[in-house]
Amino acid sequence: MPTQAIFVLGPAGSGKTSLVGGFGRWVAEEFNLSVSFVNLDPAVEHLPYSPDFDVRDFISVKDIMVKEGLGPNGAILRSMDMLAEMSEVIVKALKKLRSDIMFVDTPGQSELFVFRDSGPKLIKAFKRFSIPIALFLNESTLTHKVKEATITYLMSLIVRLRLDIPVLPVVSKSDLLSDTSTHNFPDELSTLSLKLRSEGEDLLSEFMNDLLTVVKHYAIPTRLVKVSVITREGFEDLYALIHEVFCACGDLT
Repeated sequence: MPTQAIFVLGPAGSGKTSLVGGFGRWVAEEFNLSVSFVNLDPAVEHLPYSPDFDVRDFISVKDIMVKEGLGPNGAILRSMDMLAEMSEVIVKALKKLRSDIMFVDTPGQSELFVFRDSGPKLIKAFKRFSIPIALFLNESTLTHKVKEATITYLMSLIVRLRLDIPVLPVVSKSDLLSDTSTHNFPDELSTLSLKLRSEGEDLLSEFMNDLLTVVKHYAIPTRLVKVSVITREGFEDLYALIHEVFCACGDLT
């Protein structure tokens, strides 16, 4: 069976790297599976896991700044282009890992991975030896704000369309929430629509409602899982959902 590759994406500070380390270790412990960790962030300074492949062995943002006279932002952009250029090197190295599940930690600024050539090109390369899906993290402190939640749901849909792989929205840092129950994704969207209408009929609310209609039409019907790396709450639900996607079991609600 091909390796299952789980890409973890989301806004800066959403807990991508922490989830890769914490959830990856939990999967290995609970199911006795061989798990490998892949770091594709050339700018990260600390990892809470030992990577089996580390892009920093090939690309260093600090070196790029020195050699090409670029500032931090320019160096990160340049590193993303270099990441796309070395997709064949990455694939060759990852094929040797032969693990059951591969957790792929993406750059802190996920928009660079999604909207530059590096993301789609690497996903295409991964498809040659694995079955990739993505988790798009929404930080719990943002999902209680209606307009911000709408934008993050829309982003998860854009990631799916851009990378052409299944994308599951996940609420991270659930230990910061008082309500940790699991919700149905379409129901959650309907609730957001009601909240938007209750906030008044301004132009932005009207626009957000239209966006929710689009998201509800194209997004994968799925349970909305809330997870915490600190308490490991939601890990079982998240693993079950991922398993259903890999098994193509149909409706994920």
